[in-house]
Order: sequence, then structure tokens, then C-alpha cells
Amino acid sequence: LYEKYNLDTNVRDFVGHSIALYRDDSYITEPALATINRMKLYFNSIAKYQKSPYLYPLYGLGELPQGFARLSAIYGGTYMLNKPFEGVTMGEDGNVNGVTSEGETASVK
Repeated sequence: LYEKYNLDTNVRDFVGHSIALYRDDSYITEPALATINRMKLYFNSIAKYQKSPYLYPLYGLGELPQGFARLSAIYGGTYMLNKPFEGVTMGEDGNVNGVTSEGETASVK
């Protein structure tokens, strides 16, 4: 695609590393669909979070749990702070069906 649309190496590098978030240049020789899907994910994140899909820890690393809480909320989960982990409960099918803390069990969907 880069050659078909005459995109120079600066555009290719920007798209591959800044938008599709590839760590190396392997995307140049791979099929374009993977890069397009990564670009769509980036743009969907911008649409959801406005100016930037990234969290910038301005006041120390205490903001990192905020990222996990945000991700949990997006998928309908619950993020519990200051709760000791006591264990998990297993269903009859062998899958985890809850997390126990302070004698209470939060069930999974």
C-alpha cells in the first residue's frame, strides 16, 4: 500500500510506529490488514477518549491503577480498591466464577 499510494518513508514510519504502535519495521513486509486493524484500534480509542487514548502519569505512578479501572469499566467490570484478596471461587465447570474479599464474593458474568 505504501508504494501503491506513493507514501514516502516518513509517512510509513509515522503510521507504523506512532499510530499502529509497531516496535520494529516488520509491518513493512507483512500484509496491510494487520496494520489497518491496529490503526482502527488507535482511532477508535481517540474517538472514545477524545484528545489522546493514552494515560500520562502527571503525578507519579498512582495513575496506573486508574488505567486498569478505566479498562474494567469499559468492559462492564468492577475494580475494587483497598480490598484484600482472599481467593477465587470455582464453578462446577472448572472456571472462576467469583473473587472473595473480606468475606464477600463478587461474582463474574
